[in-house]
Amino acid sequence: DKDAKGTSPIFNMTSPTEQARYNAGPPYLATGRDFYQIVSKWVDVAPRVHKVFHHFMAEMHSYAVAAAHVGLPHQLTKKFMISNANVISEGWDFLRDVDRKDACRPDTTKYIDRMPYVLHYCQRYSLGRWFVGKYQLPEGMLHDCKAALLRRPQSNVGAELDWFTYANGREHQDLSRDEMRIKMNAFSMCTMMDDVNEVATSMRQTHCSTEDANYNETHIFVERNIFDEFLLNPVEAAAVREGK
Repeated sequence: DKDAKGTSPIFNMTSPTEQARYNAGPPYLATGRDFYQIVSKWVDVAPRVHKVFHHFMAEMHSYAVAAAHVGLPHQLTKKFMISNANVISEGWDFLRDVDRKDACRPDTTKYIDRMPYVLHYCQRYSLGRWFVGKYQLPEGMLHDCKAALLRRPQSNVGAELDWFTYANGREHQDLSRDEMRIKMNAFSMCTMMDDVNEVATSMRQTHCSTEDANYNETHIFVERNIFDEFLLNPVEAAAVREGK
């Protein structure tokens, strides 16, 4: 912005440490007064940022620009939430003391002082052929009374499996030497499946007739014959995946 150049605080920031205090992503916490200042500028700069940065996270970059322009730096934390089961620096520390067999549905009251506040559901989570993904959820699952609920794994899935194949059948990983990522995937996958089913069940109980409400947990994300073979012999499924 030619008019802003030279007058905006943005152009006076030279320290990488100072700049990093604006490199924030949701969730954001601020007072109403501070948010009003940021949002007033955010809606102004967002379209212009999008013109030069044609990506779906343009609004996050716009937020950083707006916050910097009004001079409201952020205190950043990497432990506030969990999201990506490949990024150990997020708030996964509570899982270090959880056994693999309990990682799917741990007793969180034991780790309440270390639990993250938010599970940001924007990734794919998988163990073996069990899978849940944001963009693969059935379109009508949360509002269609007759749609099936998600089929969920047994609670000890983290102890049973040390590999995964995503629903597309093309992406595989061996986690046999990475216990934390096994636990991270187990916790995220089970938590999201449990929560999605809970929401869908509540909707059916509130808005669906007894005849229409479907509470069967049968929906899976891979072809039925492939999934059935995996359930019969997970070890053999892993070997086939590796071409052994």
